[in-house]
Amino acid sequence: EDTGLAVSMLDNLSKVTRFDMIIMCLLDADRA
Repeated sequence: EDTGLAVSMLDNLSKVTRFDMIIMCLLDADRA
């Protein structure tokens, strides 16, 4: 039970991190 919760949290975290990286790339491209 706890393991599943931790896994889903990590999964959400990785999704958010990827989203952040995409945003950063877009902002960098805007400045370039």
